[in-house]
Amino acid sequence: MSLQSYLATTVAAVVFATAPVGPRLGGSISVNPDPLQEGGAASVSYSDPSRAGQTIEIEVDNGSRRNFEKQTIIIVLDENGEGSTPWVVPGWPVAKFNGPDAPEVSRPVVAN
Repeated sequence: MSLQSYLATTVAAVVFATAPVGPRLGGSISVNPDPLQEGGAASVSYSDPSRAGQTIEIEVDNGSRRNFEKQTIIIVLDENGEGSTPWVVPGWPVAKFNGPDAPEVSRPVVAN
């Protein structure tokens, strides 16, 4: 193997090894309390500095295949890309929260 071929192979290996894999996950969602209380208030927060000043949507669903239900939460982010809003917890067994570029957050819901 020539030196030129060896260098080209090495550079290609380094590029592939350091390339990002999968979707960008710059955002984060937090939900409190854990577990959620049916009929109670929860605080849903989102953070992503690259989305400062934007309005984002958090989709919340009950994780059910048969009786699927979904709600949308709107959060206005401040100049740091952070925001939160209260949310009334429905009588679902679980609530799954999904937002832009953020991993899903799942919380169990306990009955009164």
